[in-house]
Amino acid sequence: MKPVNMPETTNKKMKPFIRILTLAIGSLICAVGINGYLRPLGLLSGGATGIAIIMNHLTSFNIGLIVFAINIPLFVLAAFKLKREFVIYSMINMTMFSTLLGVTGEVYKYIGVDDIMLSAIVGGVLNGIGMGITFRGRGSQGGMDIIAALIRKKWDISLGNALMGANLVIIGWGGTIFGIKSFLYTIIVLFISYNFLDKVQTTFETKKSVMIISENPKEIGDALMANMNRAITYLNGEGGYSHLEKQIIYTIINPREVSKLKKIVNDHDPKAFISVFETNEVRGYRFKERFI
Repeated sequence: MKPVNMPETTNKKMKPFIRILTLAIGSLICAVGINGYLRPLGLLSGGATGIAIIMNHLTSFNIGLIVFAINIPLFVLAAFKLKREFVIYSMINMTMFSTLLGVTGEVYKYIGVDDIMLSAIVGGVLNGIGMGITFRGRGSQGGMDIIAALIRKKWDISLGNALMGANLVIIGWGGTIFGIKSFLYTIIVLFISYNFLDKVQTTFETKKSVMIISENPKEIGDALMANMNRAITYLNGEGGYSHLEKQIIYTIINPREVSKLKKIVNDHDPKAFISVFETNEVRGYRFKERFI
């Protein structure tokens, strides 16, 4: 029995809601990490939020309002350089993020710890996961995320590396205010955050490239197309020992489909050779290009 699919119009109506919900979850996780573990101990996050933590310390202005004000000129720049859809959803998310930063300002009283290393680790992990979820929702928190998106668009480097480089000046400034200890711990925070950001990104984007060598390539190829709805390519090969011509099946699948593929191959040729390896970026056919 074939699964019943939701009407395409229903899917299109739900996508904006799901996307905004994803952005809200990412922003909430970041806000809790910042206000629960980083800001109370003088640790910074990156970008506009890092600047806002410094300004909050110096002026006691609401951190959410500071973030909102800093982002206005950056979004003007983004409007001319980045995709309109990305800018619109980033503005929505930046508004949510600023609000959540403002309303969670006292959350450290309930979840905070006095250990600066533990706070750096937990805050860094939460901040990185939150940013990763935000980028998976095809948005950003504004600030240096906009600068990183521009760098990523021009030079095709990882978001984590782009953000780390863009934030060195900010954490240096923070170090002159909060001290060298805070500066060094902030480097740990950023290292953890951006590693988790990249991990969340690659976890969802990674595909599996598969090569199959079998005595029954046509049967396996037809079964893969029929049962998995995946495109395949036949490559011409030659056995190194036997010098017999062979057809090699090549395809790209999602990680969760590996077990299903193995079963299909085993049903048609238990002795087939299967090679599975990770592919970090796939373009074309039914695979979407990275948003940024």
